Amino acid sequence: MKKIFFALLSVMVVLASACGKTPGSETSEVTEENGDHNKLSAENTEAGMKNEVSGEVISQPGPYGSISVTLPDGWKYELCPVDDEKLFMGDYGIHIYPETAKTGYVEIAYASSFGVCGTGLKEEQMTIAGDTANVGYYDGSKIWSFVSFRGKNENIIAMTDNVDAWWAEYSNQVMEILDTMRFDTGKQSGAIGVYHPDSEVEKLALSVSAENISETKATLKFQQYDPAVTAELSLGEPFAIQKKDGENWKEADIIVEGEYGFHDVAYIIAPNDTTEFEYDWEWLYGALEPGEYRIRIEVIAREGEGEYEKYEVYAYFLLK
Repeated sequence: MKKIFFALLSVMVVLASACGKTPGSETSEVTEENGDHNKLSAENTEAGMKNEVSGEVISQPGPYGSISVTLPDGWKYELCPVDDEKLFMGDYGIHIYPETAKTGYVEIAYASSFGVCGTGLKEEQMTIAGDTANVGYYDGSKIWSFVSFRGKNENIIAMTDNVDAWWAEYSNQVMEILDTMRFDTGKQSGAIGVYHPDSEVEKLALSVSAENISETKATLKFQQYDPAVTAELSLGEPFAIQKKDGENWKEADIIVEGEYGFHDVAYIIAPNDTTEFEYDWEWLYGALEPGEYRIRIEVIAREGEGEYEKYEVYAYFLLK
């Protein structure tokens, strides 16, 4: 998940992931194809941070704040920006693991939505990274499945994935590393799609989300998730971008002088599947400034010859 988040099912997907896909049980081999985890670029190094663990400070920036940890010698990492499909649960974050590990990692990430089920779950509270955190274990396991941070570190989670082979030797170091975690909301950058109820049309079992967002374009994913819907769904080229102004939404400033238009075409949204379209708005709005935005799209549902209904659906995103 990334990963795709569905407007109607976003919370349910999180719950199902926590219950049905127990962290620590899935194989995810660590290979050098994922990048050189030992190299730190200057922009990912924060000199001068004081932590109990001596080592290199690595950080992953994001639209809600920067996540950083200090890794001691003998540890590797992988940075996971927004929309990275390697992420297990979070929106963006860092994977860490001992350099001797052949499989498994601990994911430290920002998660806009996180929920767990109580079946076989035991939780305890600890102080980690200077604030309260809930640590969760499933089915009597000695390996925790998740750490959910609270207080100033709200929305930061840590998850274990297939760490059984090395946990006994390195679990204490994992906790020491987590204790160095810093979540700096003063360092916000990048863009991310945001869940909103208006991103879904329940009658059509259709949701839309924005990914791969920049100042000038984004990929919209249309998910039609119920085969019982028989209407043919399509959309045209027209769209409008609105920016949040206080409690209201206003259309972003148009840079085109005079009249403009869109091609009269129809793009089919695949039934019971995901359909992607890239929207490039630079010609119409230019490069967007930081803020909260939504893209308005009109979807047409055809039940028969000449019979159709129009629906408005919105993809929301945050740009920092």
